[in-house]
Amino acid sequence: MGFAIRAMQPADLDAVSRLMVRVFPQSHSPAQWAKIMEWMYFSPSLADGRPRALVIADAHSIVGHIGCTVSPFTDGRRYLRVVNPANWVVDPDCKAGLLAVRLILEIGAAGDLVMVIGGGEQTQRIIPKLGYKEWFRVERYIKVLKPWRLLGSAPTGRAMAHNAVKLGLYWTGRVQAMARNRHGRSTPVYQWREMDEPKAPEPIESSTTVMRNALDPQFLAWFKQCPEGSVHVLGLYDGQQLIGHVSVLIMARGSRRWANLLGAETWIEAPSVWSSLLNATEEFLQGQQVTHINAVGCYAPWCEALRRHGYTRLKSNPVRLRSKPGQLKDVAAWHVTAIEGDLGYLME
Repeated sequence: MGFAIRAMQPADLDAVSRLMVRVFPQSHSPAQWAKIMEWMYFSPSLADGRPRALVIADAHSIVGHIGCTVSPFTDGRRYLRVVNPANWVVDPDCKAGLLAVRLILEIGAAGDLVMVIGGGEQTQRIIPKLGYKEWFRVERYIKVLKPWRLLGSAPTGRAMAHNAVKLGLYWTGRVQAMARNRHGRSTPVYQWREMDEPKAPEPIESSTTVMRNALDPQFLAWFKQCPEGSVHVLGLYDGQQLIGHVSVLIMARGSRRWANLLGAETWIEAPSVWSSLLNATEEFLQGQQVTHINAVGCYAPWCEALRRHGYTRLKSNPVRLRSKPGQLKDVAAWHVTAIEGDLGYLME
């Protein structure tokens, strides 16, 4: 019997983990990949019964794999299941042919539309031919809290050079931001506290149609189980009313310690609220000994808040969507953060 596509099973974790290490030898160990994929695809929190990963296999081996996360997106009036493909790999010694392409086509069946953020050279070459269109770009940002520790924590000379480039870009952007914000505005003070049981702020009417991850309690509770680092969700309150929240992943590798800003949401389109979300994040991280904070953004109010708080833009990545005709014709803007796909735990 030849190779065929089927749903991945928990028994496949070891074989797929070894395949991931073979294709991406500088990423994680097989044991780390097994933990990550067990969480991504087989967590008890994923209760809808839909497969989160597919493999190309025969009776003896697995030569291809693709997984996904499924995000609940909303504009306040409707909800969409957005599939984010991840870990699309094929054994380089196996000529899987059309089966490799079918992997990414079939994984999208779990949702209403499919979103690919960035991707490797081969991914970006293939997916435009499969009906994926570039809709917008997400910007990658960094804020350095401990410059010298950032350099000193690099495990290799190459990593130190990479961090030195980051630091140079950061300081260049920081000087520009200080000049831009020399007449800074005061912002109201809101209270924040860590949320043991994540809760989403209620959507409100908006004059602009913005499609964003709903960051609902079930999705956030699942992400808090991520085996890579520790995830924390901070709620922002005006009195007793929850008006927004921010989630952050604290990562550590040896002496290196950093934070990835996963998601931020408020339905109150006021600059002071977006700014207060970042104030809460940085107050929380002050005692965590992180060298720097990574973030992404594409929504103008969020990106403006990042820049005003001293985050420097490093680069941008295309976001390509595969959707039904006319499905997104009324969407005026997108709010995409690092909680999508595998960005959150891989970003560094």
